Amino acid sequence: MIAERARGIGFRPFEPVTQARALGSLGYDRWERTMREQQSRLQEAGRGSEAVRIWGSRSRASLLAEPSGFGGFWWLVLATDGLPEPPWLLRARAPADRPEVR
Repeated sequence: MIAERARGIGFRPFEPVTQARALGSLGYDRWERTMREQQSRLQEAGRGSEAVRIWGSRSRASLLAEPSGFGGFWWLVLATDGLPEPPWLLRARAPADRPEVR
């Protein structure tokens, strides 16, 4: 219904993707790995409170990307005529059995 309304006022809707797939194609997995490594380095350096802050950030972000939770929400991306589909959206729609291009 939203896509039809958007078309009616001149927007071009792209095929919807889940939030988990969108965030994955935007680099969530890379960010999570980087933060986990930084958390480990801080723990090893005896900087526990800083490591806990990073753990908290990772924990909150994981809620947004979890496919069975908020990551299951849908994103509908709209564009005006002439704008190409964003590369990250193409990656998000890559078949699940095919590795995503990063």
